Amino acid sequence: MLVRSLGRLLCLLIAVVFLVACGAQPVKRPDWVKSETQTSISMFESMIAYHAFAAGLSTTDWVREMANLRTSPRTNDETLCVRQAMLAAAPGAPAAERAQAVGVYEQCERELRRRDSQLVGFVALLRAELAERIRYEERLREAQRRADERAQKLDELKEIERNLLERSTGPRPKKP
Repeated sequence: MLVRSLGRLLCLLIAVVFLVACGAQPVKRPDWVKSETQTSISMFESMIAYHAFAAGLSTTDWVREMANLRTSPRTNDETLCVRQAMLAAAPGAPAAERAQAVGVYEQCERELRRRDSQLVGFVALLRAELAERIRYEERLREAQRRADERAQKLDELKEIERNLLERSTGPRPKKP
């Protein structure tokens, strides 16, 4: 049930990202828009596409992609830490990586602030989204635990009821 709910949440997130990416009409940019702005827009589009890509990775694909990022020759690329954080938070990531994902986002956010990057707000948004997803997963686990406890209590009550019925319908001793 938890996996199904997470799958639905992930599918919804991916669908929204794709709708936004695919549904956007090309806009003719005014002449006063600098090429730097166009570069940052394509950088954001690239990051959104990578987020969707990371969300769909299986565990084996995740391991391969993380190895590619860790051996990436682009050490000065400001998007590298963002991609590593997205990958750490991906559903296909091992549990140990996912547990550290918030810290990876925070570290990346500090690095981007130091560089005065345009991606700081985007990373803050992704970190907040991850924190909300973690809270949601915790609520789901707690609800599942309570449902399991209730099912166990119901089974115990049914057993008690069955024992009482057996006692009441059993053979009665005849009075002499």
